[in-house]
Amino acid sequence: MERVSTTTAALGTSDDGLDEAATRLGVIPEVLLDARLLARRRYIEAGRRPPDGPRKRAGSNHYQIEMLLPPDVFHAWKSEAEVRGVQSSVLLRSLLHAYLLGSFDPPFVQRYWKLHEVVYRLPNIQNWAKEHATRYPYRERSLIPNGAKRALILRARRLGATPTAMARTLMILTMERKWAQPGTVEYVLASNMFDDENRYYLG
Repeated sequence: MERVSTTTAALGTSDDGLDEAATRLGVIPEVLLDARLLARRRYIEAGRRPPDGPRKRAGSNHYQIEMLLPPDVFHAWKSEAEVRGVQSSVLLRSLLHAYLLGSFDPPFVQRYWKLHEVVYRLPNIQNWAKEHATRYPYRERSLIPNGAKRALILRARRLGATPTAMARTLMILTMERKWAQPGTVEYVLASNMFDDENRYYLG
Protein backbone atom coordinates (compact mmCIF):
# COMPACT_ATOMS: atom_id res chain seq x y z
CA MET A 1 0.00 0.00 0.00
CA GLU A 2 1.39 3.42 -0.94
CA ARG A 3 2.45 5.34 2.14
CA VAL A 4 0.92 8.60 0.91
CA SER A 5 -2.47 7.01 0.37
CA THR A 6 -2.41 5.31 3.77
CA THR A 7 -1.26 8.43 5.61
CA THR A 8 -3.77 10.65 3.85
CA ALA A 9 -6.57 8.22 4.65
CA ALA A 10 -5.43 7.93 8.27
CA LEU A 11 -5.34 11.69 8.85
CA GLY A 12 -8.59 12.27 6.99
CA THR A 13 -10.62 9.54 8.66
CA SER A 14 -12.37 9.65 12.01
CA ASP A 15 -12.32 6.60 14.29
CA ASP A 16 -15.87 5.83 13.19
CA GLY A 17 -14.76 5.50 9.57
CA LEU A 18 -11.61 3.43 10.07
CA ASP A 19 -13.14 0.10 9.10
CA GLU A 20 -14.61 1.46 5.86
CA ALA A 21 -11.42 3.30 4.90
CA ALA A 22 -9.28 0.26 5.68
CA THR A 23 -11.49 -1.97 3.53
CA ARG A 24 -11.20 0.52 0.65
CA LEU A 25 -7.41 0.48 0.89
CA GLY A 26 -7.11 -3.27 1.44
CA VAL A 27 -5.51 -3.01 4.87
CA ILE A 28 -6.62 -3.73 8.42
CA PRO A 29 -7.77 -0.77 10.61
CA GLU A 30 -4.64 -0.97 12.78
CA VAL A 31 -2.52 0.00 9.75
CA LEU A 32 -4.38 3.30 9.55
CA LEU A 33 -4.06 3.83 13.29
CA ASP A 34 -0.29 3.32 13.08
CA ALA A 35 -0.05 5.63 10.06
CA ARG A 36 -2.02 8.32 11.90
CA LEU A 37 0.18 8.12 15.00
CA LEU A 38 3.37 8.20 12.93
CA ALA A 39 2.21 11.17 10.85
CA ARG A 40 1.18 13.18 13.90
CA ARG A 41 4.51 12.38 15.62
CA ARG A 42 6.38 13.68 12.59
CA TYR A 43 4.37 16.92 12.65
CA ILE A 44 5.24 17.41 16.32
CA GLU A 45 8.94 16.58 15.80
CA ALA A 46 9.03 19.17 13.01
CA GLY A 47 7.53 21.76 15.35
CA ARG A 48 4.26 21.89 13.43
CA ARG A 49 0.73 21.45 14.70
CA PRO A 50 -0.78 18.13 13.57
CA PRO A 51 -3.92 18.47 11.46
CA ASP A 52 -7.11 18.03 13.45
CA GLY A 53 -8.69 15.80 10.84
CA PRO A 54 -12.47 15.32 10.75
CA ARG A 55 -14.40 15.91 13.93
CA LYS A 56 -15.43 12.76 15.71
CA ARG A 57 -19.08 12.04 16.18
CA ALA A 58 -20.24 12.17 19.77
CA GLY A 59 -19.76 8.80 21.39
CA SER A 60 -17.11 7.51 18.96
CA ASN A 61 -17.36 3.77 19.30
CA HIS A 62 -13.77 2.60 19.00
CA TYR A 63 -11.29 1.69 21.71
CA GLN A 64 -7.76 0.46 21.18
CA ILE A 65 -6.74 -2.33 23.51
CA GLU A 66 -2.99 -2.66 23.98
CA MET A 67 -1.07 -5.58 25.47
CA LEU A 68 2.60 -5.50 26.50
CA LEU A 69 4.28 -8.88 26.08
CA PRO A 70 7.66 -10.30 27.14
CA PRO A 71 9.81 -10.78 24.01
CA ASP A 72 9.62 -14.61 23.96
CA VAL A 73 5.86 -14.56 24.42
CA PHE A 74 5.52 -11.90 21.73
CA HIS A 75 7.30 -14.10 19.21
CA ALA A 76 5.18 -17.11 20.21
CA TRP A 77 2.05 -14.99 19.75
CA LYS A 78 3.15 -13.81 16.31
CA SER A 79 3.92 -17.40 15.33
CA GLU A 80 0.45 -18.50 16.45
CA ALA A 81 -1.15 -15.84 14.26
CA GLU A 82 1.07 -16.80 11.32
CA VAL A 83 0.10 -20.47 11.62
CA ARG A 84 -3.55 -19.41 11.50
CA GLY A 85 -2.93 -17.15 8.50
CA VAL A 86 -4.26 -14.01 10.18
CA GLN A 87 -2.88 -10.72 11.48
CA SER A 88 -2.10 -10.95 15.20
CA SER A 89 -4.21 -7.86 15.94
CA VAL A 90 -7.17 -9.50 14.20
CA LEU A 91 -6.57 -12.70 16.17
CA LEU A 92 -6.68 -10.80 19.47
CA ARG A 93 -9.89 -8.99 18.54
CA SER A 94 -11.49 -12.22 17.34
CA LEU A 95 -10.60 -14.04 20.57
CA LEU A 96 -12.24 -11.28 22.60
CA HIS A 97 -15.34 -11.39 20.39
CA ALA A 98 -15.61 -15.18 20.68
CA TYR A 99 -15.14 -15.04 24.44
CA LEU A 100 -17.77 -12.33 24.91
CA LEU A 101 -20.31 -14.19 22.78
CA GLY A 102 -20.10 -17.40 24.81
CA SER A 103 -20.45 -18.46 28.43
CA PHE A 104 -16.95 -19.95 28.74
CA ASP A 105 -14.83 -18.63 31.58
CA PRO A 106 -11.23 -19.76 32.13
CA PRO A 107 -10.60 -21.85 35.25
CA PHE A 108 -8.25 -19.14 36.49
CA VAL A 109 -7.04 -15.76 35.26
CA GLN A 110 -3.39 -15.26 34.36
CA ARG A 111 -2.08 -12.26 36.28
CA TYR A 112 1.34 -12.65 34.65
CA TRP A 113 2.70 -14.27 31.50
CA LYS A 114 3.05 -18.03 32.06
CA LEU A 115 3.30 -20.00 28.84
CA HIS A 116 3.85 -23.79 28.78
CA GLU A 117 4.69 -23.70 32.50
CA VAL A 118 7.41 -21.08 32.02
CA VAL A 119 6.96 -17.70 33.69
CA TYR A 120 8.04 -14.68 31.64
CA ARG A 121 8.42 -11.25 33.20
CA LEU A 122 8.02 -7.90 31.52
CA PRO A 123 11.04 -5.65 31.81
CA ASN A 124 10.74 -2.23 33.38
CA ILE A 125 9.26 -0.48 30.36
CA GLN A 126 10.53 2.99 31.24
CA ASN A 127 14.07 1.73 31.85
CA TRP A 128 13.92 -0.31 28.65
CA ALA A 129 12.93 2.78 26.65
CA LYS A 130 15.77 4.81 28.17
CA GLU A 131 18.37 2.11 27.58
CA HIS A 132 17.33 1.47 23.98
CA ALA A 133 16.31 5.04 23.12
CA THR A 134 13.12 3.76 21.58
CA ARG A 135 9.62 2.69 22.51
CA TYR A 136 9.17 -0.84 23.87
CA PRO A 137 8.30 -2.80 20.71
CA TYR A 138 6.81 -6.04 22.04
CA ARG A 139 3.19 -4.99 22.18
CA GLU A 140 -0.07 -5.98 20.55
CA ARG A 141 -2.86 -3.57 19.74
CA SER A 142 -6.32 -4.12 18.39
CA LEU A 143 -9.37 -1.99 17.73
CA ILE A 144 -12.66 -2.96 19.40
CA PRO A 145 -15.94 -1.10 19.96
CA ASN A 146 -16.50 0.60 23.30
CA GLY A 147 -19.47 -1.68 23.89
CA ALA A 148 -17.19 -4.70 23.65
CA LYS A 149 -14.77 -3.01 26.03
CA ARG A 150 -17.57 -2.50 28.55
CA ALA A 151 -18.64 -6.14 28.17
CA LEU A 152 -15.05 -7.27 28.74
CA ILE A 153 -14.85 -5.15 31.90
CA LEU A 154 -18.07 -6.71 33.23
CA ARG A 155 -17.02 -10.27 32.40
CA ALA A 156 -13.58 -9.76 33.95
CA ARG A 157 -15.07 -8.16 37.06
CA ARG A 158 -17.14 -11.31 37.68
CA LEU A 159 -13.86 -13.20 38.06
CA GLY A 160 -12.19 -10.48 40.12
CA ALA A 161 -9.88 -9.62 37.23
CA THR A 162 -8.99 -6.73 34.96
CA PRO A 163 -9.72 -6.65 31.21
CA THR A 164 -5.97 -6.80 30.55
CA ALA A 165 -5.60 -9.94 32.67
CA MET A 166 -8.56 -11.50 30.87
CA ALA A 167 -7.09 -10.74 27.45
CA ARG A 168 -3.74 -12.12 28.59
CA THR A 169 -5.42 -15.32 29.75
CA LEU A 170 -7.22 -15.81 26.43
CA MET A 171 -4.00 -15.26 24.51
CA ILE A 172 -2.13 -17.80 26.64
CA LEU A 173 -4.90 -20.41 26.42
CA THR A 174 -4.92 -19.95 22.65
CA MET A 175 -1.14 -20.33 22.30
CA GLU A 176 -1.29 -23.45 24.49
CA ARG A 177 -4.17 -24.76 22.33
CA LYS A 178 -6.41 -25.13 25.38
CA TRP A 179 -9.07 -22.86 23.86
CA ALA A 180 -10.01 -21.36 20.49
CA GLN A 181 -8.50 -24.14 18.41
CA PRO A 182 -7.70 -23.24 14.78
CA GLY A 183 -10.83 -23.37 12.68
CA THR A 184 -13.17 -22.69 15.61
CA VAL A 185 -12.84 -18.90 15.74
CA GLU A 186 -14.40 -16.44 13.32
CA TYR A 187 -11.98 -13.65 12.42
CA VAL A 188 -13.72 -10.29 12.66
CA LEU A 189 -13.28 -6.60 11.98
CA ALA A 190 -14.21 -4.11 14.66
CA SER A 191 -17.36 -3.39 12.65
CA ASN A 192 -18.41 -7.04 13.08
CA MET A 193 -18.42 -6.63 16.86
CA PHE A 194 -21.16 -5.05 18.96
CA ASP A 195 -21.14 -1.57 20.43
CA ASP A 196 -23.94 -2.58 22.79
CA GLU A 197 -22.58 -4.66 25.66
CA ASN A 198 -26.02 -6.21 26.20
CA ARG A 199 -25.65 -8.11 22.91
CA TYR A 200 -22.85 -10.09 24.55
CA TYR A 201 -23.13 -12.72 27.24
CA LEU A 202 -22.61 -10.91 30.55
CA GLY A 203 -23.30 -13.82 32.92
